[in-house]
Amino acid sequence: MIKFELSSKKPVNGKKYFKAILHEIYPDDSVVNETGTLYNDNGITYLEKYTRMQLDSIQNMSITVEFTNDQRTEIYGHGLTDIEDGMPVFRNATMIGNFTNGYIDTVNIDGEDKRVCIGEGYLDYQRYKDFIDILEERLSEGEQPKGSVEFSHKEGKESIGYLYGWKEKGRIPVDYDYTGYAILEIRPSDEVATIVEINENKKNKEDYSMDEKQMEQLIANVKSAVAETNSKNSEYEAQINELNSTLETKEAEIAELNAKNVDVEENVGAKDKEIAELNAMVEKITSELNECKKENAVNELNSALVNFTDDEKKVAEVEINSFKEDFNSTSVDVIVTKINAAIGAKTKESQIAEINSAKEQIKTEDIFGFVDEADTNAEIVDLNGMFE
Repeated sequence: MIKFELSSKKPVNGKKYFKAILHEIYPDDSVVNETGTLYNDNGITYLEKYTRMQLDSIQNMSITVEFTNDQRTEIYGHGLTDIEDGMPVFRNATMIGNFTNGYIDTVNIDGEDKRVCIGEGYLDYQRYKDFIDILEERLSEGEQPKGSVEFSHKEGKESIGYLYGWKEKGRIPVDYDYTGYAILEIRPSDEVATIVEINENKKNKEDYSMDEKQMEQLIANVKSAVAETNSKNSEYEAQINELNSTLETKEAEIAELNAKNVDVEENVGAKDKEIAELNAMVEKITSELNECKKENAVNELNSALVNFTDDEKKVAEVEINSFKEDFNSTSVDVIVTKINAAIGAKTKESQIAEINSAKEQIKTEDIFGFVDEADTNAEIVDLNGMFE
């Protein structure tokens, strides 16, 4: 069984029949501990159950090439020009035909029976006769082009679904659509035969999918953290209210003592001793009041900082320590503003770094993976009889 076949019959209605192996399908028992132990060069483990569920999307799927000369006889890769919003864009790809159907079958490759996904369709012979003639001639001489199937997430969904989540090797696609098939360079050069995974949700090189248990644990952790934060907020608010009440009482006492002091001053000679005593009381109460104000200010600061991490608070560590020593040295708003400004700057730097990293790190092997090279030297089968 060879990977790509053209009918030997003359074109019908300007179309030339072909069929191609899209990819190998691995046995169900090749999955161990939620990871495929058999996979293609791009780390994908296709299972028959989930491949069969996507066969309908092969119908009308385009077959494309990237022409490298004006005569449209030589080709290269997928026609990839750039990546926009995490989505590969193939502006240099030319559609030369389409598939009519897909199915699963067992074929013999290098003396070994393998399950594979196969697509059948037609090439546009009227418009690309020169290229198809060259392709047919080279196929007859035993040369095989490399084929590359492309697939994407289903309409209405943001990402390809993987059983047990995305992983670099042994990931199992279960929810996707086949979107295209590229014939790659006929003359051997560098290895560009790949499987293309178009997954909008994977914008950094990894898809952090979670199973149900992981999601439940995450939700539980978030709820616990929120409840703990709310509890601390309530505690600080109660302390602040209590200190405010104490502060009002102390201020009333001071006002009363000041009033008495005025009365005493009218009789300085007779009331010197009483004034001294009253001044001492005022000094004591004032000291207590200042302590209350300081405690109130520190609790207000703690309440304002409760949602920041220790690392985030380090940027204002000097101001925080100074405030705790002398709450008149700065203000809570100044400290919070400084921390938020640092977080904003760090977030912006991180976003810029992530954008630059996404552009630089979109690796060809994460976007592409070829149909196994082991297939390329497969036995050629005489197909003349099948097109009668």
